[in-house]
Amino acid sequence: MARSRTIARTSRSSLQECSEDKDKAVNRRKIAEFKSLGLEAVEKKNYLSAAGFTVRIIFHV
Repeated sequence: MARSRTIARTSRSSLQECSEDKDKAVNRRKIAEFKSLGLEAVEKKNYLSAAGFTVRIIFHV
């Protein structure tokens, strides 16, 4: 009985780690997208939009 509880706990922690890794990957993609959009905004001299993308990067929105 104790062994099955240990396995269940291990499985749950593995799932949490997997979920956290996916969240980190999504955050990295969002940050890369906002950086790209911010650079495009600066090239077009739309500094207000560029600032908005920078804020999104900082707060990972």
